[in-house]
Amino acid sequence: MKLAALGLIVFVFGCAEGPAEAPPAPDLSARVLWEPLAPARRVVVATLAAEVVPAPNASARLGPGVSGRLTRWLVAPGATVRAGDALAELQSAALTTQEGAVVELAAAVTQAQGTLDARRAEQAAGVGRAVEVQAAEAALVRAEAALEAARGALSAQRDTVSGGAGARVWRAPRDGAVQALHCAPGPLTPEDVCMTLVQPADALLRVSVPERVDAALALTPTLRFFPGDDRDPVEATLTAMSPALDPSTRARAVWFTAPIGAVTLGQSGPAELVIQPGDGLYSVPSGGAIRVDGALVVLVKDAADPLGRPVPVERVGADGASVVVRGAGLRPTDQIATRGVFLLKSMRLLAEEG
Repeated sequence: MKLAALGLIVFVFGCAEGPAEAPPAPDLSARVLWEPLAPARRVVVATLAAEVVPAPNASARLGPGVSGRLTRWLVAPGATVRAGDALAELQSAALTTQEGAVVELAAAVTQAQGTLDARRAEQAAGVGRAVEVQAAEAALVRAEAALEAARGALSAQRDTVSGGAGARVWRAPRDGAVQALHCAPGPLTPEDVCMTLVQPADALLRVSVPERVDAALALTPTLRFFPGDDRDPVEATLTAMSPALDPSTRARAVWFTAPIGAVTLGQSGPAELVIQPGDGLYSVPSGGAIRVDGALVVLVKDAADPLGRPVPVERVGADGASVVVRGAGLRPTDQIATRGVFLLKSMRLLAEEG
């Protein structure tokens, strides 16, 4: 009986001290997907709020250029007008007086011409003197000069104001969109600025680019503007930018030019700041880039590491539902985990904890 017990003890201790078998490697093929790195097609570095504004030199501040009284507006802010369209009705006693002066000066020229003709006829008949002809010629020159000056001043005003002595109409001097009205019905002076008219063809898209993506401006980005009316996005090109970041917002004002007619003044909506992809930029499904010990990594397939070799990457932007990354340890021939990534991460943490 003692010998049997001793044999049992030896058997138990012998089993405890024998070498342990390594657990079988897990079969991850059904839960992990490895895919080749895909070059980025487009890189969206930021989504920004955009608004359609007039180009710096596209607006004009206008007035009728006459003294009188504005009786009523015929347009409102936001209206689009063509050259010659009626803008407002007004009355102008000064313009009526100026028109009367032109009529009087024209009559004076006719009279001066008649006097000169008479003096020349007298001189030819031998009853007139040369000095009288010279005086009549000088009087005609003065009358013609006065008439030309009055007609020039009246013509400048009539370029935009038409009508008779009663109600007159102020007309648009060019095509444009009415951005603002500055005069209420009431008295007018020739210096009054009553309207801001902008040219829609010169509209620009304006965005504020934050400091975190300011460096992307050196890559000549484009802007994809979403008007919000079920139309396709509008592609706009970089036109100008403020020389420095705004110290209060830490952002830079940037303007983009859209195709003529593609946007309308006053529109606003989201826009994507887009750069062209370069070498070393890859598009990774959003679940394929994870954080390990605070660093963003992708897991690269490696024969020596069934759980994937972590390669640190930097997020550059987005490419649709994917993120765009670059990393010094990535090669175009690499395959990365795009499904089951968190499973691989968890298994690696368990293995490291022993």
